[in-house]
Formats: sequence, structure tokens, C-alpha cells
Amino acid sequence: MKTACVICQEEVELYDRADHLMVKHPAPVGGFKFWFHGEAYYTDHPSMLVLEILRVVNCSAAYQFWEERLDGDIPLSHANAVDLRREPRFYAVPPATF
Repeated sequence: MKTACVICQEEVELYDRADHLMVKHPAPVGGFKFWFHGEAYYTDHPSMLVLEILRVVNCSAAYQFWEERLDGDIPLSHANAVDLRREPRFYAVPPATF
């Protein structure tokens, strides 16, 4: 089964995804930096699923995950893959209670 690379959109076999990322999109010295609630985190992966990021930052998967952008923040589902090459900024909020 093939899937598109979240970074370059090249079609890659699902089982070759990790090799593709390491060869075509290697990590800079120190890793790829992203921000969560104002705190910097580093990873060797140029892209990650939201659920993986939540595990790295030790945040509940029940929380709604958002990416901060200049043109307005956007909500992301746990299955979304995000590009970490541009030092994105994220935050999470607890589910609404009414």
C-alpha cells in the first residue's frame, strides 16, 4: 500500500515510510524543533502524527490539538500528520464541559 509523504508528497510504500523520511528528509543537527505551550521539543522526525506529538509532550489524547498560525489557529485531529521542518507551534485545550 502506498501513501504520500507529508513533506514532499512523493508516493512511498507504507513499510518504507521511515526509511524515506530518514534518507530524503534528514534531521538537522539537534533535530527538528517544535513548540508546545511555549516549550521547545526536538525530534529526529521531520513529520509526526498529532497523537505521537501528544505522547512526546505528555498531554492527554482527550484534549483538542491546535496549530498556531499567523492566518488563524487550526484544529487538528489525532490522525493528522504535521510537518515539523518550520518549527510549528501547537497547543491543546481540554474538552468543553457545559
